[in-house]
Amino acid sequence: MPRELRLDRDLRGTGPKNREGAGRWAKWRVIDVDAGETVGQVVEDREFDGSFYRPSTYSAAHNPALADFGALWRTDGHPTPAAALEALADHLARLSR
Repeated sequence: MPRELRLDRDLRGTGPKNREGAGRWAKWRVIDVDAGETVGQVVEDREFDGSFYRPSTYSAAHNPALADFGALWRTDGHPTPAAALEALADHLARLSR
């Protein structure tokens, strides 16, 4: 049976900080609903090409400890947070087979 995962928004965000000290780009913890545990994160990424920011893409990481550079698996370039979450769910399903 597939895990039910939920995105919990981290209001601190990521990337360059605004005046309140929060990052300008979104970041979410990924929670395994049944286990009640953190299994990873989804983050927004926007590349600056020198004159403007390109459209957002989203990355997902299997990183239960949420440690910097602690990801056990990672995927980048998804068009939405939901698509990144789905990729992480597929990865976790393959691990549990």
